[in-house]
Amino acid sequence: MKNSLILSLLITLVFNCCNKVTDPEDHNSEPVILFTGSSTIAMWRNLDSYFEHFNIYNSGISGITTDRMIKEKEKIIFSYNPSFIVMYAGENDLLSISPDELKRNMDYLVEQIQFRLPDTQLLILSLKPSPYRKSKHPQFIKANYFYKEYAAKYSNIHFVDIWNPMINHDNSINGIYFMKDSLHLSEQGYDLISELTLNKILLIQQTKEN
Repeated sequence: MKNSLILSLLITLVFNCCNKVTDPEDHNSEPVILFTGSSTIAMWRNLDSYFEHFNIYNSGISGITTDRMIKEKEKIIFSYNPSFIVMYAGENDLLSISPDELKRNMDYLVEQIQFRLPDTQLLILSLKPSPYRKSKHPQFIKANYFYKEYAAKYSNIHFVDIWNPMINHDNSINGIYFMKDSLHLSEQGYDLISELTLNKILLIQQTKEN
């Protein structure tokens, strides 16, 4: 009986210890940021260095589309209770669907987040000007336009423009921000979007305090 009690206590301690690492509810009083979306999010490796005063969760999945995000929303979004959501979505969609179809999916995701996480601040990153997908840039620009409209409509949605900072004065794309595949972000690219995202979050916090 005594041995069983000790074993039970040990199992409980181990379980609680493991939960402290993985449980989104356990954020040590620091704000929680959930990063979600496609490979731009999944490959974002320097989060800890830039967002050191936050608890970070990354549910990004390479190649994901908004259709799949909708199907997996409980796992990748609503299993967390974040103070902030940073989302990059739509680039993969526009390889096969129109901007209007993308907007319908994004409308649904935005409405779900607004309804179920009304106190969460949603930061939508603009699509990036991937050189490899230059033929799709007109569609990307259209998507960025309606992403910006969300921020104008809702006080807790914020648009983070990562497109224009990657464009040179002569309107060419600054290749330093992309890997050799001309598709995924380089280390400099992630430094750039980390700084832009962090500055936006700090501004939101400052505004709420004032």
